Amino acid sequence: MKILLILFLLFFLSSKSYSNDFLCKYFDTNCETVSFKKVQIREKKFYKFNSLKPFTGNIVINLEEFILVDYLEMGEEGKVIDGIRDGEWNEYKIYNKQTDLWSKEIYEHGKLIQQSFWENGILLKIRNYKNGVLDGNYEDWGVFNSLGVPWEKGNYKNGKRIGCWEFLKFVDNNSSNNYIVKDCYNSKDFIFSEIYEVGKNNPLYSGKKKYQGCYFGEWTQYDFKGKVKEKINLGSQCNFGYFVPEIEKLFKNPIWYRLK
Repeated sequence: MKILLILFLLFFLSSKSYSNDFLCKYFDTNCETVSFKKVQIREKKFYKFNSLKPFTGNIVINLEEFILVDYLEMGEEGKVIDGIRDGEWNEYKIYNKQTDLWSKEIYEHGKLIQQSFWENGILLKIRNYKNGVLDGNYEDWGVFNSLGVPWEKGNYKNGKRIGCWEFLKFVDNNSSNNYIVKDCYNSKDFIFSEIYEVGKNNPLYSGKKKYQGCYFGEWTQYDFKGKVKEKINLGSQCNFGYFVPEIEKLFKNPIWYRLK
């Protein structure tokens, strides 16, 4: 035990650089800090210029090193262990002495586990990963979305959509003309779907869809209290309804829209 302790102390005393790397890697202390402009990527690892050893420490943005007038640049900040990203990383658009967050990424020993995109401080997208493929919560808010709901929201498992997903069908700026389509992936071929008005808890319509995006079988229409108002059977053929108003047409004139 004493021999191991002596060897450990000799290691720290003989190399300040390696001792700092050890403390930074395992205890998140004594981390060297270097500017983003003073590192480079070689074979997917970060190095300081003119160094043969992969960098361990914190990379930060020094605005004074960027072209600050009428020229857009990108810069990143985060922690590196043996040249590999670890923990939270932020990427910024840098223009005229201002930084605008562009993306956030979270890594575990170089593996990306979460990624989000931003614009002017507004969250646009969030994605989770496992073993390099989409896995977990997924949200896409899009640009110029003032309705308070994402364009699409759901979960992935091993790169495939699972469970129920919600999609915003935007018609115009009037919330009563916009819909949430809730699609539940319960088989390889069919989707159980519900259609809601934005901001409402009770569905307007429910029924089955095929993966090609078309309605078939029995569909139900509800009143504003969520009680069944009417049912129609669309048969076994496919009534294409890529936009929510199409299902309204089916209920208003189901015979004309129903394919024989």
